[in-house]
Amino acid sequence: MTTACIGKSSHIKGTISADEPLVVAGHVEGTISVANHDLSITSEGRLEADAVADTIAIAGTAKGHLQATTRITLRETATVVGEMIAPSLSMAEGASVQGRIDTKPQKGAAGQAAGNQKKPATSAA
Repeated sequence: MTTACIGKSSHIKGTISADEPLVVAGHVEGTISVANHDLSITSEGRLEADAVADTIAIAGTAKGHLQATTRITLRETATVVGEMIAPSLSMAEGASVQGRIDTKPQKGAAGQAAGNQKKPATSAA
């Protein structure tokens, strides 16, 4: 299987839809949909977008509404501002979060946060 990559010198504004894993090393503003595939934001990557993927791994900066059907993983260099929705979340020491985390998403409510039980996020500095 191939993996799409947005290089660190790239700056993209708009909607990205892919039917393969996606690695963001550059800057993306807008929306990303890689349903049934993995989305990775490298330590150089910057995401200002709403994103939907099977799994989301963040080592860089992400701002927006992030929804994963399986898991969200925050590396020690990750900074997230916004909302994260996934049945499983792992957060390395050093990662920081400002926003909301929902680990009990309603089935069939892809992209919809209303009515879900929210847990306040904690920051690890």
